[in-house]
Amino acid sequence: MTDLDLIGHCAMLLAAGYQTTVAIANLVLFADATTDEHADGPVSVREQLYGDRALLPGAIEETLRFYPPYPASRRRVATDTELGGQVVKAGSWVVGWLTSANRDPDLFPARIGSTFGAGQQASDLR
Repeated sequence: MTDLDLIGHCAMLLAAGYQTTVAIANLVLFADATTDEHADGPVSVREQLYGDRALLPGAIEETLRFYPPYPASRRRVATDTELGGQVVKAGSWVVGWLTSANRDPDLFPARIGSTFGAGQQASDLR
């Protein structure tokens, strides 16, 4: 790894930590503005989280999955490889769109709301 690569990785980690913190703080705004239908009528996400604090870790994970701090990630290809049936040459740039991948209904059938933690989690995909 070159010095420039190392500096780039450090800058990315610093920015990612900041952006992740901001995204979690946005959960408060999201919770105020979102409601789910329940048998007893609409219930805000905030009311659900106040009612059951055990839902909070799943709510944070789901929020970061659905609204990632960095919606795309650019990487340089290290060796010639095949991706999605296409040959990608070493040195080429590829972009992974996390926003799209994290909303794939085949991988994440549950939606944000009272189903926090339901469906496949990102950790299950490793």
